[in-house]
Amino acid sequence: MDPAADPRPAPQCGVVRRRHVLLGAATACALGGCATRRDRSAVDETMTLADLRDRLEQDFAGTPVQFHWREPAGQGMARVLQVVVSQPHGFEAGRVAVRPALAALLDRVAPALRRQARWSLQILGPVDARAPAAQGSERAAAVRDYLVMKGVPPGRFAALQRSSGGHTELRLLER
Repeated sequence: MDPAADPRPAPQCGVVRRRHVLLGAATACALGGCATRRDRSAVDETMTLADLRDRLEQDFAGTPVQFHWREPAGQGMARVLQVVVSQPHGFEAGRVAVRPALAALLDRVAPALRRQARWSLQILGPVDARAPAAQGSERAAAVRDYLVMKGVPPGRFAALQRSSGGHTELRLLER
C-alpha cells in the first residue's frame, strides 16, 4: 500500500514517545513504589514504643486488632504497649500455627523488636474452649518462633503464657 494513500493520520513521534514514557513511569511507580513515598516499614534506633503504637494504629485501623497503652506507674517501671488480636484471627481452632492475619501484625512488629535492644516482649497465647491449658503456651511459643524466624533475638522474650481472655496478646515493654 502506498503510504501517501493511507487514510490514517501519520503518528506524531513526540506524542507517542511521551505517552510511553508516562505509562512506563506510572507502572514503575505503582509496582516499585514512588521515591517520594515514605517507607513505613523503616525503623531506626530512635523509634519509641509510642511511635510504634502510632504506626500500628494507622496500619491496622478498621481491623479487629486492639491497642492499649500504659504509662509507667512509678520510677523504674516499663511503658507497655498491649496489642490484642481476637480469635479466630490469631489461630485456627485446635491448631497452633500462626494465621495470616496475626502474621501480618508480627511482620510489622519484628523490625522494631530487632532494632530496639531496650524492648522486650511478653506473649500470651489463647486456649480453645475444650483444649488443655498447655495449648496457650504452645501458641505463645509459635508466635515467639515466628518472630525469631523474622530475626528477633530470642533473648527479647520476657514470658510465654496462656491468655485468659481467648485472644492473642502481645505486651511490648520499653525500659
